[in-house]
Amino acid sequence: MREVVKKELIHIPRRDFDQNMFRQAYWSLRLHSLGKKVVGQHSKEEVFVEATKLVRKDSKSFCPSFDSNFFDKDKLIELSKNDPAISDCFVRMKWCNIRGGYYEQRWGTIPKKIKKFK
Repeated sequence: MREVVKKELIHIPRRDFDQNMFRQAYWSLRLHSLGKKVVGQHSKEEVFVEATKLVRKDSKSFCPSFDSNFFDKDKLIELSKNDPAISDCFVRMKWCNIRGGYYEQRWGTIPKKIKKFK
């Protein structure tokens, strides 16, 4: 059980204080979700969303860094869709070339404010 979570944590990098708190919350919640006494199975993406909610209680602007090839991005978007407190963390982004510069834009929206990609 611990080995499974250790392998999953490889895909959540260490960074600043909030990211490390997120890793700690993910570790605890994921171990609990894989335990013997848990009612129902929880996917790694469900645990990921719950850990994000916990960290965002203290740090409102926190969005976790993670390997989007390992965690199912579509499932994260679906799970966070009804929770406005965390839904902005998992929106799809696309890079578009506008007037010779690269910009990021949220998929499915009209860009009102676009940031220059550096």
